[in-house]
Amino acid sequence: MGDIVKWQKKTDNPNSRKDTTRWSEFHIDIGHTIEEFLGLRRQVAYLLKKGYLKDLMPSKSREDNGARKDQERQQRDLLPAPPIYEVKFINGGYKICGLNSSAAKKNARESKMKSPFKPKNLPRITFDDTNMQGIPDLHHDGLVITMQIGIARVLRILVDGGNSVNLIMLDVLKVIKIDEIQIIKKSNVLVGFSGETKNTLGEIYLPTYVEGVSSYERFGVLDCLSSYNAILRRPWIHNIRAIPSTYHQCVKIPTEWGIETIKGEQKSA
Repeated sequence: MGDIVKWQKKTDNPNSRKDTTRWSEFHIDIGHTIEEFLGLRRQVAYLLKKGYLKDLMPSKSREDNGARKDQERQQRDLLPAPPIYEVKFINGGYKICGLNSSAAKKNARESKMKSPFKPKNLPRITFDDTNMQGIPDLHHDGLVITMQIGIARVLRILVDGGNSVNLIMLDVLKVIKIDEIQIIKKSNVLVGFSGETKNTLGEIYLPTYVEGVSSYERFGVLDCLSSYNAILRRPWIHNIRAIPSTYHQCVKIPTEWGIETIKGEQKSA
């Protein structure tokens, strides 16, 4: 095959340093067997990759090689086409969302508040099939839980990581005997998916407790009909370092005693 093949030369080690029990048919010398000659292996693999020596391969190997190429071709066909356009459009801005620089700084300060855990001490959180007991494999339900807010056990609380404001309904505050005078009169504008807006009545700070984990949360107060009594969003999720999974219908929370699991109420969802 001429210059196509680049053979590795025989070692220059003296015979006294070679293994006399091994014979190389390729180099006609002692020291190693032809099966142990890595240089030869690499060279044969290189030639096969370049398309040479195919006629020397057993028929089974040729079939396996052809099947492997067909599989690789099918995998390439499944790859998505390269994108043609890039969309960066976003509607609205900080005014319509009620966010300004001072609010952003306040949020940054609150995120630096001391937490009972440091990231390096957090246990590993995973989800598996054991969390799916009693849950259909295919569902599109939201994650609804029950927890204690203030002095009341509140049902139908939606866990939603898609927003940065915890919400609670005014009717819930009335039921748990919290006077409206405790609401901080600071209205914010909430913007829905289609652009509709809703003003909150203000803000209120309430203690929350679930599975041995407590936190003090800021809620926006809404006076409207809702499918949920409260909505816990990123502030609550991040404050207690919770990991929610809508698919597994549960929330896992790291504590000093291990991982606590809050089961979702799929029927309510």
